[in-house]
Amino acid sequence: MTFTVGNDRKGGLGKFANAESPTAERKAYCSAVLLAALLAGCSTVPSARPNHGTPLRAELPASRVSALEQIGRETPAQPSRPTTYEIVRYIGVDTSGWKTTHVPQDYSDLYTRIELTSTRDTAGATSRERPLRNYRAENRDWVARLLSNRTDNVTTLANVNVREPGLAVAIPLFSLSHASGLKLGNSWNTQFTASYAESPLFRIGPNTALTVHLSARVTSDFKSQGASLAVSAITTAVKIAAPTAPLLTTLSKPEVNNAANAIDTAISSLLSHDISEDIDVGRLGDSWSAGSQIMLYGCAPFVRAGPQPQQPDGGGVCASEPDFHNDQDMLVGQWTLTLSCPRLSAFDVRDICSPLSNGKEQIAPSADREAIDLSNPANRAAAFRIVADAASDAQILGFGLASQINVATYVQSQPWFTSFAGKTDRHAQDYHDFCYGSVVGLESAGLSRFDSMLVLRAMIHQLPQIAGSVWTAKTDNVADCIDLMQKAGVAL
Repeated sequence: MTFTVGNDRKGGLGKFANAESPTAERKAYCSAVLLAALLAGCSTVPSARPNHGTPLRAELPASRVSALEQIGRETPAQPSRPTTYEIVRYIGVDTSGWKTTHVPQDYSDLYTRIELTSTRDTAGATSRERPLRNYRAENRDWVARLLSNRTDNVTTLANVNVREPGLAVAIPLFSLSHASGLKLGNSWNTQFTASYAESPLFRIGPNTALTVHLSARVTSDFKSQGASLAVSAITTAVKIAAPTAPLLTTLSKPEVNNAANAIDTAISSLLSHDISEDIDVGRLGDSWSAGSQIMLYGCAPFVRAGPQPQQPDGGGVCASEPDFHNDQDMLVGQWTLTLSCPRLSAFDVRDICSPLSNGKEQIAPSADREAIDLSNPANRAAAFRIVADAASDAQILGFGLASQINVATYVQSQPWFTSFAGKTDRHAQDYHDFCYGSVVGLESAGLSRFDSMLVLRAMIHQLPQIAGSVWTAKTDNVADCIDLMQKAGVAL
């Protein structure tokens, strides 16, 4: 796995880490004034040279570069270019229960869905757990708001992508924000996903793979009177070091652009930080087991969970050293992402992790797999027979495929159905084309081979355009259709 952290502008913020106090404000003010006075004493003006694409540092004499480096020492700024790290700070991923060695297990053509639960599944005002946020502890009093405006935000998102059949699910895990200022007061917003069960069932293919992309965005914006003076000093320093030409030409364009970039970088580093963290983890579908799970973790720097001074969380999930504004990172939540135990049919809620029975035969999960061993042909055939016997034809035809579209309305709109229904003199080839055409069409729509056979059976039993004595008599005309269904464990 590669973890990428980009656009980290945290360097200049450290000077104002405690800027909520008047003392810090006065220090910032004095530093800015001294810097402006120092820079005003520099008088050498660089010559303009058409050196396109050269950084501002290369265009300035040593005295001017030294002056800008002095600003960097007063308000240290980190490079904003993306940097690759082996560790991220605010998010984490852990996997367990996935098979690392090949074990014969045939889940192809079964169904599963994405499920997500949180350790805060009972979160809320009545929960026994520690509240996620303590607004009184996070509150900034009127003195702090008088001196500075501050806006913090943390958003974490889990994007789940499934290869075969090509399913994408986006789950916002949490979004926390706190804005405060002289005219704004204190404003909080909290969004937290305690559980997620909106993923549709999808058919497992021979090459199905699951990829989870966990991303976090941490932003902070800080504005104060002291910061405004420092910004003024930076702007003045750059103007002295690289005066604006009276006309924009190919000769002056590099210096103008470099000066603008220098001001933008310095101010952005001074006033705010913007951090993006991303983690990708993937697993193959055939490595699933009953205990397979992917754990997701999310931390935040400015959240307060109680009136006491913040301490590193006991689980050791979040970073232990102080973060921006001397905040301690707090664990916001832990989530478990899993694939539900596979089901043989979308029309039956039973899965292979529980015993299956139809009164005549029964099959149970094996102790070592915690699921029915479908790699055994006898077990697989028995499991499909049990589910087929319990499936109701009326229920199958009424099953919803999309908004206001059920199985019955869908099949009656398909060419293979209308073509067969319109024929009065039907021959063996017509029945063959109808049965095989319906199975291929339904599989293309996303149903499994087994469910396609169940729909075919339901059409024969329930739809008057298809039903007839020829089916019950099992004549030679329908022999191919009956054989096709029996091979899938569906009896007419």
